[in-house]
Amino acid sequence: MWTETGSSGPDVVRKWERKYALTTEYGVKAMYAFFIKRMTQATYDVPRPTTAVLVDRWVDSVAGSWPEMQRIRTLPSGGELVLLPRYEAFKTVAVAIARSGANFAEVAGNGPDTRILVSVIVPRDWHPDSEGSATLFEQPLLTLPEQKRVTLTVPIRDLAQTLRELDGMQVTIEHVYDF
Repeated sequence: MWTETGSSGPDVVRKWERKYALTTEYGVKAMYAFFIKRMTQATYDVPRPTTAVLVDRWVDSVAGSWPEMQRIRTLPSGGELVLLPRYEAFKTVAVAIARSGANFAEVAGNGPDTRILVSVIVPRDWHPDSEGSATLFEQPLLTLPEQKRVTLTVPIRDLAQTLRELDGMQVTIEHVYDF
């Protein structure tokens, strides 16, 4: 605003009034944002881009491909508490863990009976045949009329088996929600 508008010419009073008003408004908002950021940092930790997952065994082949996958603790039962990346990467790592034959027991502190969301892109006439999963909703894809999005709820104890089945069907696993 200061470089695009001159300081002379027609309506010079209006130009200076707008410059003063907007500069003051943005300056106050910037100070307020800075204050809120500092107060938030004093209260909350910086969010971590990982989630804790309990799997039935450590998978070296997956861990070798994902440096974000960290072993936290081996449990007496033989299970492993691990940290996995969140968001989009969680889907990729979860599918790799399922392909390796390992199973999930907990995700982000949610036990084996807790349902987790999995969305897939499938042919329009596709229907899930996995015992543990339930369809939450289906959505047509306007840009791909021969396909649809299906969102499934799956108990965590069945997540790996469901991912293996979906992977074997050659459908697109769009997202595995990591809470």
